[in-house]
Formats: sequence, structure tokens, C-alpha cells
Amino acid sequence: MGIEALIVEDFRNYARAAVEFPRPVTALVGRNAQGKTNLLEALYVAATLQSFRSARTEDLVRTGAEGFFVRARLTGPAGVRTATVQGGAGGLAAALDGRRLRGPAELRSLVPAVVFSPEDLILAGSGSEPRRRYLDRLAALTQRASHGDDLRRARRITEQRNRLLQARAAAALEEWDLQLAAAYARIAGRRQQATAAVAERLAGTYGALGGPGAAGVAYRPAFGAEPEPDPGALEEQILKALARRRLEELRAGVSLVVPQRDEVVLTLDGRPVPHQASRGEARLLALALRGVELELTRTATGEPPILLLDDVLSELDGVRLDRVLAFVRSTDQVVLTALEGAALGALGADATLYRVEDGHIGELRSA
Repeated sequence: MGIEALIVEDFRNYARAAVEFPRPVTALVGRNAQGKTNLLEALYVAATLQSFRSARTEDLVRTGAEGFFVRARLTGPAGVRTATVQGGAGGLAAALDGRRLRGPAELRSLVPAVVFSPEDLILAGSGSEPRRRYLDRLAALTQRASHGDDLRRARRITEQRNRLLQARAAAALEEWDLQLAAAYARIAGRRQQATAAVAERLAGTYGALGGPGAAGVAYRPAFGAEPEPDPGALEEQILKALARRRLEELRAGVSLVVPQRDEVVLTLDGRPVPHQASRGEARLLALALRGVELELTRTATGEPPILLLDDVLSELDGVRLDRVLAFVRSTDQVVLTALEGAALGALGADATLYRVEDGHIGELRSA
């Protein structure tokens, strides 16, 4: 389903605003710090029950207000539905057609959303944590497994092992090693599958956006080898790595063979991206990763995802800008932000523009 209209109250810098999305592409145009990104964030909250900018619900509430309210009118082959989200110091409460939702799963499958923001440049940075989170999101989405439960279980086991390692209690580690290997094997297997799915699509998506070179991605688990395809063999592989690094772990006083230490490496022409990519190439790589996520989300949910693009057009030259705009036009529903003066005419007649100024949204007009 798509989002046809949105109403927000007391959300970020908006006292109240209403906006409709009658065409496949909508552009929110204005100067910086006027509320363009805030509106994208409200759309993402309406679709996923979470922010892409803050983990604190209180951060979303307008200064001086007690809470915020977001209502989205959804349309699709099944008809019209209404999603509402309220939030404040007590957390979030959501409903679909007036029926209280206990969690985000139903809404996310109904209105899947993928967001690109300038912060996504960290996907092409030197640290693997953002790319691990990206893989874990895809693993949970595409493999319909309790991936998040296994990640939480592995973190709890790691904390217990760290206490034992710091106490030099080597004899007590065996039982925790067995539990860690079981959870880690499931996590590594899913991460490996997610990496293969991304690798299959990344080079083509990056090239279609005008990126130079051949983009690739590789998963390098902390146990130091290609994961075995058989779950039982994979557990044994992890247990052997734990035994092999036992003395090293005891000296360090921390766990070294855990999912939190897995590496996910992006490459251009076979070289690691932080040493190879320019800022413009890193932006295109991050956008390509979101493009892959968009495709995998569509396949997994059976619904066309909404693509939210925050400041995607800046720092792009003419050819790459044309490629990105072509990508935008090919997507089912896109809402993007742009600074005044951005080259939006190439979006075509199927786009609409809003001017955003100080928390107010101007009249609808065609691009």
C-alpha cells in the first residue's frame, strides 16, 4: 500500500500540518532547517513505528507539547486504511483502522518503507557496525526468522562470558561457549545469505546510478572462515575458533569470537571502500545499498515500498544526477527533500512539489 495523505500534530517543529501525495513522486523543497526532514521522519514513523534519526520518542515531540500525533491514510488494492501513531514520554501507541497494534510487524508488512539520509554515508565508512545493522535488518526481513532474538541472546551470552573471562574462570566457559555457538551459527548463516543477496544486486544497482567501478560486498565473520552451509558444521566451526582463541580471550578479558565483531566489507574494484571511494562515490554506494534494500523489501513483503530520500541530490554531477532522478522515477512511491534551486524539472509530470518553510507546507503544484 502507499501513503495517500499525512496529518501531523506537535511533531518536531510542526504544530499541525496536512499533506497529500497524489502522484508517485513528491518533492519537499526549501532551505535548511525548515522541517523537510521532519516530515520524512513522520512518514517513516507512520510506516515503521520508529524514527530513523533518534531512539528517544521524546525527541519527536514539539517543544512545549506533551506528545505528538501522526495519522496516515493508506491506499492499495485492498482499499483505504488509516494508521495512527501517538508518542510521548510513555513511548509509542499505534492503531490500524482504530484497532490497537501490539507491535510494528503488521504495519511494516503493510507499508514497508526504506529511507536514505546523509547519515547513510557511514555505510561506506571504515567501521562495520552500520553495515552489520544493515545486514541484520535484511536478514530479519527476508528470512522471516527470529534474528533479533538471536542477536539479543548473543549479546547476553557475550556479557556473561566477558565477566568470566575477566575473572579468569576458564572452566566455566564451556557451557556458555555451546550456547554462543548455537546462536552465532544462526546469525552467521543468515548474515551470509543476506550478503549473497546484496552482492547479487549491488554492482548492477551501483552502476545504474552512475557509479564508477565494480561494487562488491563480503562477509567476514569473527571466527575467521567462510561459514559452513550446514548448521551443525557451522556450530562446530565456531566452537573450534573459540577453543583456538581461548588464551587470547583470557589475556584480553573480552570475547573475541562473537557476532558483534563480524566484518562486512564494501569494495570498489576489489579494494576496500574507505581507501578507494570519493565522497560522491560513497554517497552513490550508500544509495545503491538502499536500492538493494528496496528490491529485497518488495520481494519479501509483496508490497511496493515507499522510498524516502533526504538530501540525495546534493553533491551529484550532471550524469549521476540524471541517473538518480531516473531511479527515483522508476520507484512506486518516492518522497524526497531538496534545497531550493535543485534540478527537479527532470522528475517529470508525475511529480508534485511542496514548499516547506518554518514548519509550514505550501500549496501543491506540479513539477
